Amino acid sequence: MLRRAAPAVMMATPARPNVGGSSPSVFTATRSTSTGSATASESKPPIVVCFSPTPNPESLRFYSMSVSFLPPGSTLDLPNDGHAYKSPLAELLFKVPGTAALFISDEYITVTKEASAVWDEMCPHVRSTIVEFAHSGVNILSEEGERELESGHPDTEPQPGDSEVVLAIKELLSTRIRPMLAADGGGLRYVALENGIVYLVLEGACRTCPSSGNTLKNGIERMLMHWVPEVECVTEVDEDWAEDYNRQFKQEKEHAAVEAAGAATSAAPAAAAAADGTPPAAADAASPQAATGTAASSRKP
Repeated sequence: MLRRAAPAVMMATPARPNVGGSSPSVFTATRSTSTGSATASESKPPIVVCFSPTPNPESLRFYSMSVSFLPPGSTLDLPNDGHAYKSPLAELLFKVPGTAALFISDEYITVTKEASAVWDEMCPHVRSTIVEFAHSGVNILSEEGERELESGHPDTEPQPGDSEVVLAIKELLSTRIRPMLAADGGGLRYVALENGIVYLVLEGACRTCPSSGNTLKNGIERMLMHWVPEVECVTEVDEDWAEDYNRQFKQEKEHAAVEAAGAATSAAPAAAAAADGTPPAAADAASPQAATGTAASSRKP
């Protein structure tokens, strides 16, 4: 559920967006009655919804000092409306004409618009949607969204088999680089390290930002190469590439586990014979595979 210092109240007419301004645009929600505006004694403390520009002209950050969207340090990337089922609020925001992607953080929601959409037309609807949803008291995440959020950032969590190089990369991404991108309404996801190349998925405002190449090379790559000499370059990949890679990696891991299990089974008779002092030839002859082979040979013409 949205955590808020003060309950939301219904909206009033918002001010005209000022995307290029140096200060955030402000939207104050107030409650109306059937006879007009509520009096001071009838009204609830208002929620002030602000937005601020990001380096990406197609993305804005929407936030409120009295609303927290997710637990501290948490993020949820919704790159298209196919992910809207993870959040009832996202389902509503994707219905705002022009919404292309969402990135939900603890303190803000980054909305990325379609290239043809106009912020002056979108902003009032985005802000009123956030206020009305906060007022409803509905949980911001669905069960699917809760499960995904509980996993945290598994991409940068240490895993069995991680080399020291991979662990160093994950630590830098988690503690230094991810917070840096979050300040601009974006994020990242680690995919892999192959032959000195680090593969990443950019999220939120970073995904479609015109300066993402500069961020990738002069920011992320430079920092990783400085602290981890084994890194030769950093490359951005899309969701499909990452999913394919992870699928292949999982299949290769399962195949290796099956082969290891088979090798262990084959080695078991020899290990038992060595423990008993039985000659290897005798152990081989006594093994089920040898018995099967002898029986099969006896049936040959």
